[in-house]
Amino acid sequence: MFHAHRRTSPAHLPDSALLQQAAQGCIPARNELFHRYEALLRSRAARLVSSREEADELLAEAALCWLAGVHRVRSVDALPAWTCTVLHRTAQRLRQARLRTEPLPCVDEVDEPLTESDPLHHLLQAEDQRQTVASVTALLDACSDLAARHPRLAQAVLLHD
Repeated sequence: MFHAHRRTSPAHLPDSALLQQAAQGCIPARNELFHRYEALLRSRAARLVSSREEADELLAEAALCWLAGVHRVRSVDALPAWTCTVLHRTAQRLRQARLRTEPLPCVDEVDEPLTESDPLHHLLQAEDQRQTVASVTALLDACSDLAARHPRLAQAVLLHD
């Protein structure tokens, strides 16, 4: 009697077997494993951002990274921590991308004084520091150019100190 080979669903397999199959390129095993860790990603994503839309965006980006890299995880014991690491690094990349593309809010637009725990305080402080460094650098460059063009002036300034 002939029995057709029936492909078994990976849903009944333990995480360790799914991880091993995912490492060998088995897409159904990888997808099943992701399905099992999706709730962890979703709950952590909601805690990392301020809106549901941002959480959905973070989850989508993290899912792509997770699916692309799970084959490199060697131990099922490392999977929860690795999953959280992927999410946190993805959140950090998204934040950095927003900082590069969104203008900083004007200080006059802030209704309440900023506290040191407010992330906006740190952003504004960092921007002030960048502007100060840029101004000092420009001033030093101008002084160097002036000294190069007028060596006697530079010598007089140095002797004055």
